[in-house]
Amino acid sequence: MGITTIKAEPPPGPASRPASPWRALRSELDRAFSGFGDISDWGFAPARLFAGGAGSAAPALDFTEGDADYKLTAELPGLTEADFSLSLANDRLTLSGEKHDQHERKMGQTHYSERAYGSFQRALLLPADVDQARISADFKNGVLVVTLPKTEAVRPKAIKVNAG
Repeated sequence: MGITTIKAEPPPGPASRPASPWRALRSELDRAFSGFGDISDWGFAPARLFAGGAGSAAPALDFTEGDADYKLTAELPGLTEADFSLSLANDRLTLSGEKHDQHERKMGQTHYSERAYGSFQRALLLPADVDQARISADFKNGVLVVTLPKTEAVRPKAIKVNAG
């Protein structure tokens, strides 16, 4: 007497297919990179590898380093200062808020909207050399620029070794 294993599969149809090829690609990339663990433990890195993108309310971020500071730039089109907050705790800078979108186009009986809306949160682990007391932020024309000044770096001191 043998044991028969039956693999249950959903019936073919709309419920078994991804909503878009981009969502399927993102799912595959998330699966491929899941073995890397939490990349926020690597140093300065977004808490989520593929945050944002099509269908997401999460803002796109840029992070640059200069001689005296770091700059974090976030695109927040259509938002006002009242729609988001910026906070600092445990060496993490957190941008959170909500994007309200009431715009839709009507095409006959079909309602169509490509713009994403909803709550978002992006948490970033700060580099060790950021002077947290001097962080500043400016918001203009839907773009948030956070300036993260560097502390004076402690330079390694060479120690002379005498042969003897």
